[in-house]
Amino acid sequence: MKPAAETRENSWILGALAEEMNLLPEIPNSLYQAAKEDRGLFRQELGRYVECTPEAMLKLPFVLAKTLGPVLGSCNLALLWGLIWSAPARLKEAMTRAGFPEGDDQTERVYGAIMDHPEGIWLGRLNSEKNIEFVATEDSRIHLHVPELTAWLAGITPEAGKIAMAPDAAFPLILMAGWHCDYNANTLMRDPEWNRGRRTGCLAVHPWDAADLDLTDGETARLTTQAGEANVVVQISKLTRPGMVLLPQGFGLDFEGKSVGVNVNLLTPAGHRDRIAGTPYHRRVPCRLEKAFPISL
Repeated sequence: MKPAAETRENSWILGALAEEMNLLPEIPNSLYQAAKEDRGLFRQELGRYVECTPEAMLKLPFVLAKTLGPVLGSCNLALLWGLIWSAPARLKEAMTRAGFPEGDDQTERVYGAIMDHPEGIWLGRLNSEKNIEFVATEDSRIHLHVPELTAWLAGITPEAGKIAMAPDAAFPLILMAGWHCDYNANTLMRDPEWNRGRRTGCLAVHPWDAADLDLTDGETARLTTQAGEANVVVQISKLTRPGMVLLPQGFGLDFEGKSVGVNVNLLTPAGHRDRIAGTPYHRRVPCRLEKAFPISL
């Protein structure tokens, strides 16, 4: 697929922003010229450049995008070439074991193989007898202790778990966002014509819960969480468990002025989330399900 006219790679955009912010190091003309003439010469010139300007290694992606990017017609490909060229010695040894002999032309051999095989290549093979050498800590040990998790882990007890998992009378059911169906690919969720003749975007409800709530298959019900509420179409299904309802992600998108399905993200409380990553617990959202009636805005 060819990009639309004037489309820029993200790496080109980031490089342009860095240049406008005066973040690029001074790049000698010899490096530009070497990139145009021969990549073997460019490798040598780049080596001399970073040896004389060590701080440039921290900004090497920008340097490659400016010098080699125009020659390859892609900043991304220039960065790929640079990753291979600057690979640590242990990784280059692994490349050798995969059939790319270490030497001045190893970078070109690996880069050429990647270009010739878009399906992927064996970039390297580790020495299974010495793979622990890849541990990069100062004491060569794997550190499992994470200080940020210490207090959190101390609070994980059976008693705390019972309290956290205790049912809430106001929200007796659990909504799991992300019901995976054969129809929820991004191109199918916006235009309803893609899914003509199929049931899409429904809320899966176990038969026992549906009976308790006097809900029938295909009926519209109201789903409420701490974050909001929405009308959903009930699909009675044994794919879920009693007490849990499933709603696929990706719906609630506008198409030609109309909303298709329910955006489950609007029902997921942002405050109920992982304390470090900040990711909402969208796989366990307390909710309640009722007979539908008009939603108050």
